[in-house]
Amino acid sequence: MTTLYDLPEIALLDMGDFAGAVLKYVRRHPVDRLTICGGFAKLSKLAAGHLDLHSARSQVDKAFLADLARTGGASDALATEIAGANTGLAALRLCEAAAVPSATWSPPAPATRPSPCCAEHRSRWT
Repeated sequence: MTTLYDLPEIALLDMGDFAGAVLKYVRRHPVDRLTICGGFAKLSKLAAGHLDLHSARSQVDKAFLADLARTGGASDALATEIAGANTGLAALRLCEAAAVPSATWSPPAPATRPSPCCAEHRSRWT
């Protein structure tokens, strides 16, 4: 990330499983831009509204992933497979095999989402 965004090492913060604490902090101490990087499963939990991403406290919501995949062009049959996948990675691989790019998935409208989360997000949300 330091190379991609031409940032010094001090600009990076390892939030671990505690995305909620980071988001609450930047709400009180705004920054111009916050980029959250992580693995597919952690980011899918965050997108579903979980703020504690530890595996003991939140699980990948594969039904949520299936709904997102539909917005990216997944068929109903593929969405059913995704909802029944054993892991988030397995769900991602199903989409890759069917050429449904995860970058095209659109989360539900903000009124229906549990919290305003995404992979890259301005920190001044309300």
